[in-house]
Amino acid sequence: MAIFNARMIHGGSGLLHPDRDLKVFNTQWLGDDVRVMFGPEGMDPDHSQVMTEHGLASDDRVGGLL
Repeated sequence: MAIFNARMIHGGSGLLHPDRDLKVFNTQWLGDDVRVMFGPEGMDPDHSQVMTEHGLASDDRVGGLL
């Protein structure tokens, strides 16, 4: 399942006043059942070479010290 809320990512007006600091909060979550899948279109940024160098192949579970 993928969850995406465009207002969370694109909610800023882009007109930040010069005396205001930009505040950002970012999280990335993986469950223990997530598996790697290399598609023909690649990734952005593309980490497939690093992942395969560490022994990951399509349908492997994500884990370890990558």
